Amino acid sequence: MKYPLSIIFPKRIGEISDFNLTINEGAVMFENRRYSLTSDNSGGFTAKYKQSGRPDEDALKTITSKQTADKLADILRENKAGRWQGFDKTNKRVCDGHGFGIDVTFTDGSRLYAHGYMRYPLGYRGLVDAVENLFETLFEME
Repeated sequence: MKYPLSIIFPKRIGEISDFNLTINEGAVMFENRRYSLTSDNSGGFTAKYKQSGRPDEDALKTITSKQTADKLADILRENKAGRWQGFDKTNKRVCDGHGFGIDVTFTDGSRLYAHGYMRYPLGYRGLVDAVENLFETLFEME
């Protein structure tokens, strides 16, 4: 049986400097959610959450700590996202479906990137649920 190299040699999940997860929910304008965390290079981070149905400039924004980046790294590890490296699959038979993109930069300069449209890697739902819960806590949403 032939396995992708990312399964045999998964990407090592280190300390995060930048995290971006976008979930596209159809072809309607602004129908996506975006979760991001960006290092300010002095130990702090800026977290942003762009809600579905809202323009990018209405994204919620807050200052947070390295602890949030560490929690995101734990979420990536728990859901085996290191095996997602290079995932790029599409169901070409669906014209108005859902998709995702994740792009993570680590402090050592390496990156984890994966993309899918109506195709998802193993552990995707668990990762999205955990990221959503973390950002709900950050922004005290219900």
